[in-house]
Amino acid sequence: MNAQDIVIFLGPTLPREEARAMLDARYLPPASQGDVYRAARGGARAIGLIDGYFQQVPAVWHKEILWALTQGVHVFGAASMGALRAAELAAFGMRGVGQIFEDYVAGRLSDDDEVALVHSDADSGYQPLSEAMVDMRATLAAARAAGVIGAGLQRRLLDAAKALFYPERRWETVLQAMPTTARNRAQVNAFTRWLPTGRVAQKRADALALLHTLAAFASSQPQPFKARFEFEHTDAWEQVRRRITTLPGAAADAPPDTPDAVAVLAELRLDGPVWQAAQAQARRRALAEALADARGEQVDDALLPNALATFRLRHGLGAPGSVAPWLARQGLSPQALIDAVRGELAATRQEALLDAHIERALLRQLQLDGRFHALAERARHKAAVLQGVGAENPALAQQGLEEAALWDWYFGLRLRLAARPTPEDFAQDLGVPLAALRREVLRDWVYHQQLATGA
Repeated sequence: MNAQDIVIFLGPTLPREEARAMLDARYLPPASQGDVYRAARGGARAIGLIDGYFQQVPAVWHKEILWALTQGVHVFGAASMGALRAAELAAFGMRGVGQIFEDYVAGRLSDDDEVALVHSDADSGYQPLSEAMVDMRATLAAARAAGVIGAGLQRRLLDAAKALFYPERRWETVLQAMPTTARNRAQVNAFTRWLPTGRVAQKRADALALLHTLAAFASSQPQPFKARFEFEHTDAWEQVRRRITTLPGAAADAPPDTPDAVAVLAELRLDGPVWQAAQAQARRRALAEALADARGEQVDDALLPNALATFRLRHGLGAPGSVAPWLARQGLSPQALIDAVRGELAATRQEALLDAHIERALLRQLQLDGRFHALAERARHKAAVLQGVGAENPALAQQGLEEAALWDWYFGLRLRLAARPTPEDFAQDLGVPLAALRREVLRDWVYHQQLATGA
C-alpha cells in the first residue's frame, strides 16, 4: 500500500507537516459530508478520519462510511470526529484508535461537544482557538494525580468547562469562574503555574496513535476490507449521493491534495498578484455555489447546451473534435465539465444576493477595523469639492484629459503599481464594470487636482 492509497482527514488536532513526517499519505482538510465517499471513489484503500466539521457544514455521514467499508476500504478513526464515528460504527468494522475512542465505546463519553472546538482557516494552519473538553478532562485528571488540585476543585472545574458552549471553552474562562475562596485561590494559582508544562493534549496523542497504527497496517500489505453486512440503498442515501456527485469538481474523483494539484497551486502562488486575484475569484465562486446548494437551486438541463456552447466560444473550441483534447490537457472529464457548467449556472443566480451579503459584511469589517470613519469623511469631502466645481459626474473631454493619461495617473501616481494591469483586467479583479471604475477614477482625479490647487 503506497502513500496515494491512504487518505487522512486532518485539521487542528495535529500539524500536517508533523503527521506527514510520521506517515506519507494524502492529507485532506477536516471532513464534511461527502468527503469520505469521494475519497473512497477516488481510489483510497485506507481512510484515517481524525478531524471533521460539526456545525458549520453537514458532518460526515455514517452511511458514507458504511458505503466505503462495502467497497473494500479500511476506515480508521481517532481523536475527534474520527473517534466519535468509530465508536458508533465499530460493530460494522470501522476501527477506532486511542483513549477517546475507548471512552466513547465504554460510555464514559457520549456528547459530540466533548471533541469539538473552533479553529482558524486553512491558510492559518487550522490553529485551535478553543480547548476540547476531552483535553480539559485529561489535563485535570493529570493535575489531580500530580497533587496540584484536589477532587473538589477538579469536579468544579469540569462542571464549569462543560457548562460552556464549546467555542467558549478556554482555560482562562474556566478559571475565572471559580469562587475566590482562599482554598480555591491557592489551588487555582498552583494549577495555573502547572498548566503550561502539565497540559495533556489527548486528541493529539490519539491522532499520533492512529498514524502509527496506519503505518503498521499499510506495511502489512492488507487485503481489501470484507464487510459482514448488507448496505441498504435507501432513498435518503441516493438523494445525498446525487447531491455529492453533482457538486462542481466531484465527478473528477481526484482529491484536491494530489501531487499535480499541489504543484499547480505552488506555481500559481509564485505569481503573487495573479494568485491573489484567482483566489478571490475562486472564493466568490465557492460562496455562490455553496449558497446555491444551500437553497436547493435546481438547474434546468435545457439551459446546458447554450451554456456549453458559450464555454466553447470563450475558449476558442469551435472546431469539431477540439473539445476532448482540451479537456484532457486540463485534467477534466466531459462529465466533470458538464457538472462544472451546471454548478456555474446555479451559482450565477445567487451572485446578486451574494454581492449584497458581501457589501454588508465589508462595511461591518471596515467598522470593526476602525477604517470606516476616515473613508466616510473622505467621501463626504470629495462630494463637497466636486459639487463646488460642478464635477459630480465629470467627463474626460470636459477635463481635457486622454483616457491613457487617466490610467497612467491612477496606476502610477495614485496606486504606485510597478507592474500596471490593463484597466479591463483591473476592473474584472475588482468585480465592477469598466465604465463604473473609469467614472470613479476620473472623479478621484478631479478631486486630487482641486486639492493640489488648494480647493
